Amino acid sequence: MLVETQPQAFYVTDHYRDWPIVLIRLPKARKQTVEALLLQQWKTLASKSMLTASGL
Repeated sequence: MLVETQPQAFYVTDHYRDWPIVLIRLPKARKQTVEALLLQQWKTLASKSMLTASGL
C-alpha cells in the first residue's frame, strides 16, 4: 500500500520482493508517516513492561 500511494518515498527492490519489507527514501517521506510507522512497529516489538512504562 505504501509503495502504491507514495512511490516517491517507498519502494521495493528485487532482492526484497518476497519479504515483508518496504524500503524508504527518508528525504522524500513525510515526517508524520515515518513517525507513525516507527511507533507502530515499536509497539509490536516492545515488551508489555516497556509499553506500560511509556504510557502507550
